[in-house]
Amino acid sequence: MRTRKLLLCLFAFTCMNINAMSQKRPKKIDLEKIVASSTTNSKGTRSAILEASALFDSNSESIMITSQNGFADVKVSVTNLFTNETIFSDSYSTFEIILNLAGLLNEGEEYRLEITIGDTVLYGDFIY
Repeated sequence: MRTRKLLLCLFAFTCMNINAMSQKRPKKIDLEKIVASSTTNSKGTRSAILEASALFDSNSESIMITSQNGFADVKVSVTNLFTNETIFSDSYSTFEIILNLAGLLNEGEEYRLEITIGDTVLYGDFIY
């Protein structure tokens, strides 16, 4: 009787482990920063990571964007780099933004996430 219970537990844990291994982990989207001004454009990546971070979860086809300071009137868009078509665009005012892109992404194609906060644009590319 004990042997059967142990074998059943071993089988259950093996199945859970295989399922967990098959799921992909969320990937960080590296954000670059462009500050638009009347005279120059300056690029940099160091401060962009402090202002906002983004994670792409291919299992749920979603992007989570967070900021330590919160967002005030931020515009977010996702563009397919192959077709140059904007597949998602919306405005938010919150600390955390979750974009549900289910059904909008094509496997193997590259996309650009663009976050506009005033004159500052943060962008990063990801592949589905």
